[in-house]
Amino acid sequence: MLHTTPAPSLDTLPTEVQCSIFRLLDSVGLISASQTCKSFRGIINPERRHFVERLLALECLEEHGGPSAIFRARDNALQPNWDDEKWESMRWACTGCLRLLPHRHFDNHSLLCLGYRKPVAGSPAAMAPSSWEPSGKIISNATRKRRRDTERRELKMLKRRYAIATTLN
Repeated sequence: MLHTTPAPSLDTLPTEVQCSIFRLLDSVGLISASQTCKSFRGIINPERRHFVERLLALECLEEHGGPSAIFRARDNALQPNWDDEKWESMRWACTGCLRLLPHRHFDNHSLLCLGYRKPVAGSPAAMAPSSWEPSGKIISNATRKRRRDTERRELKMLKRRYAIATTLN
């Protein structure tokens, strides 16, 4: 008699292994995994900032956020121009209502400020991993704080390099 074993699945793995896998997901994948089943939702338990991270990641994808506007501060050149029809297909993340909205809902000057610009598709800033950490006693608060501080410093340095690269063109 042929005896077959069922194929292993993610929900049969130990919780520690699941947490290790979830830490490697991007923000879109993390929220998708949390919406898969109750046990994953209980492990991940996403907070508002995780939904904001997912929204910002979707904003960088051309199929959701549209093309990125490129502004050169050196000569005040904007691609595409304000009167181009591509502006109507662009969307920006509103962290207040957690939706992607057209430029009419924002101050256009703010959209061109360095802090609010969409990162260029494929850049490290556009592919930022999720900041999710297991909430149990698997990781200490001090370690979590150290990692968060390191990530903030790295992001700050990345933004500085981006600012230098865009203003010295």
